[in-house]
Amino acid sequence: MNSPRAETLDLELNDTINKIYNGCQKINDKHLKIRILQWLDKVRTPTHNFIWKQNSLLYARVLLEMTLEKQLDKPFRGVPPDGPLPRLDKFDVQASTGLAETETSSVGPISQETFGDDFEQEPDSKVED
Repeated sequence: MNSPRAETLDLELNDTINKIYNGCQKINDKHLKIRILQWLDKVRTPTHNFIWKQNSLLYARVLLEMTLEKQLDKPFRGVPPDGPLPRLDKFDVQASTGLAETETSSVGPISQETFGDDFEQEPDSKVED
């Protein structure tokens, strides 16, 4: 049985995945569409681990933002890695996408409410150029 927080993550992930898919259908660039769909398949890989669900949701939110902008940036430039998704740090996402800084973002800010206390940024996180 899933906890209420896990169920909330599942619902938000499903909603974000649907938005990505719908946004992808409006893209004419075949290669961009294929890359987005590859990452979409990777992000929606089922997991019961709460931390991995949070990570998948973070990837999905960033992928949605980039899909709506019709331009993929790091970490979505290449094919998804084999195995589980590497940890995507909130600090790196905020710095590279401005996702938490903009009020006009179509996916909204990354918040403590969404990720809870269990998903904290590492103190040694650095933004890569």
